[in-house]
Amino acid sequence: KHARASQVDIRVTGRSDVLDLAICDNGTGLDPNLVADGSGHGLHNMQERAQALGGKILLNRMESGGTCVQLEIPLFPLI
Repeated sequence: KHARASQVDIRVTGRSDVLDLAICDNGTGLDPNLVADGSGHGLHNMQERAQALGGKILLNRMESGGTCVQLEIPLFPLI
């Protein structure tokens, strides 16, 4: 809604020990620094939740416009 995207691509893949999720759109694009400084769009909260599960979030603004949010979470808890 906020990005005014007309297309969204959602890709879920898994390996033996990791779940990968990528959500990419062709919207207005989002500044990756928003995650780093904790401002706006709930991205900082998503990053904290991923880290709590031993995972990570990558946020990429694509040169052609749009944003790609990638999430990688281990399938088995860290011991």
